[in-house]
Amino acid sequence: MRRDYGCGLFELIDRPFSHSLVGDITIAISDALEQWEPRFALEGVAVHPVGDGKLSIAIEGLYLINGEPVTIEGIQI
Repeated sequence: MRRDYGCGLFELIDRPFSHSLVGDITIAISDALEQWEPRFALEGVAVHPVGDGKLSIAIEGLYLINGEPVTIEGIQI
């Protein structure tokens, strides 16, 4: 696997939940999708705490090949 593949969320481990963390997660996901998945146009990222130091992430966007909307929910980190 490529060392620079992914979005670097592991670098954000152990940070307390805050608006700053939500922004950093959103930027990390946005940058990675732009770099690694040119068939996808990101429209939004939602980050919510779910207790016990876990976060739930939802990603919305457009699959450019066929114009279909895509929603991925329930990603927990």
